Amino acid sequence: MSEAEKLRIGDHVPMLVCADVQTSIAFYCDVLGFEVADRMDDVGLTGWASLTLGRNRIMLTSASYLNVPEKNEDGRLASDVIHYFHCEDVVGIRTHLVSSGIEVSDFYVRFYEKKEIEFLDPDGRLLIFGEDTDEDPTPE
Repeated sequence: MSEAEKLRIGDHVPMLVCADVQTSIAFYCDVLGFEVADRMDDVGLTGWASLTLGRNRIMLTSASYLNVPEKNEDGRLASDVIHYFHCEDVVGIRTHLVSSGIEVSDFYVRFYEKKEIEFLDPDGRLLIFGEDTDEDPTPE
């Protein structure tokens, strides 16, 4: 088994970067039938939310909340979709990525009890890997 095959990666949840999270919540819920599983209206410029529809999950976020390397002149992300992977060993995954020559962010411990790393795939898409933690949040 290769080193990459040993990494325990869980659910993949697309995170859509929104100009106004509140407007997007209304659209996805009222028009498409999603339900709000969790939300934080006080992060970033316009909030964050996790939505579900059957087995489908998406997250909505303000770009201003993220620590990503590539932003346009107006502060928005160069990409409007972030791929979020829940995992069990973010330290091991970061070690593997660094040893593979991938440029990876430092660890960020979020107030929502996730320890995360961020990096770009070869086509410039943002990937975030996060695992549950009880560590204190990284100071903003």
